[in-house]
Amino acid sequence: MEPKRNCQKRKRNDDPVHSENPDARLLKKLGNSSEEMCLLLLLSSLGSYNIPKSILVHGCSPRLRWDDTGEVKKITAVDADLDSDIFAFLSNDAALDRTLQALVSCSLLELHTLPDGQPALTIKPHSLRLVTQQISQRERDIYRIQAWVLSCQSLL
Repeated sequence: MEPKRNCQKRKRNDDPVHSENPDARLLKKLGNSSEEMCLLLLLSSLGSYNIPKSILVHGCSPRLRWDDTGEVKKITAVDADLDSDIFAFLSNDAALDRTLQALVSCSLLELHTLPDGQPALTIKPHSLRLVTQQISQRERDIYRIQAWVLSCQSLL
């Protein structure tokens, strides 16, 4: 089984080539906070454009699902293989809002409203390029799986 990558243990690549880039300095302004990088990686794995904020919130809510025997059972996002640290981060409204505001204030993320009135998130293009350069393909794959679990769990 693949080891899970979580928000608390995420390290950024401090490649000197990237540190000369003004966009890289924006990431550096975030300090060592792994929650910002974790959120950017999850959002980039969800498509990076017009992502309803509700996916982050509802993806952590318990859901009714059929088990192997056909019985309806309540499962948590962690039961569905969402990493427990990602779950803890996204379930903490204050931490999530603080992280979103930090990313918006650094111009890495845009918070806007969809036509149906839902709040949505879009990663700015320069941020998306920068984030994907910070991690290996294996790490991107891990975050894609976590994003997939989160989006599936967000469905009723």
